[in-house]
This record gives sequence, structure tokens and C-alpha cells, in this order.
Amino acid sequence: MEIEKVRMNIKCDGSGCKNLATYTILNKKFVFDSSIHLCDTCLNELYSIIGKIVVPKNIEPIYKSKGVKNEKN
Repeated sequence: MEIEKVRMNIKCDGSGCKNLATYTILNKKFVFDSSIHLCDTCLNELYSIIGKIVVPKNIEPIYKSKGVKNEKN
């Protein structure tokens, strides 16, 4: 999947949206190429919905650092 800027005037594919699309999400994995055209508002809404489902995990270091003790004299 790829996201590209729209180069032509295309209507947004969001339901009930009448804005012009600014981005296209391309899917080239199938026999027929498919794409979804989204305006900034619909793209941000899709991003917030995906963010509720897909949460990135914390990256653990390759090696664990030894704890440094803070000693007061």
C-alpha cells in the first residue's frame, strides 16, 4: 500500500464528504489496482480510528543496561 498526493481534481471517497481529495491510498496487491481518494479531514479521521486499534509497542533495547545507583555521600 502506498499514499500519494492527488495531482488532479478528484472528489473525496468519504461517505457524505463533498470536498476534493488531497491524498490517494493505492493498493497494488490484487489483480485489479484499487485506490481510495481522501481529503485532509477524512484522512485525519481515518488516522484517529486506526490509532485506537493499532497501538505501537515500546522498543526494547537490544541489551539491558545495568542500573546506575545514585549514591549520596
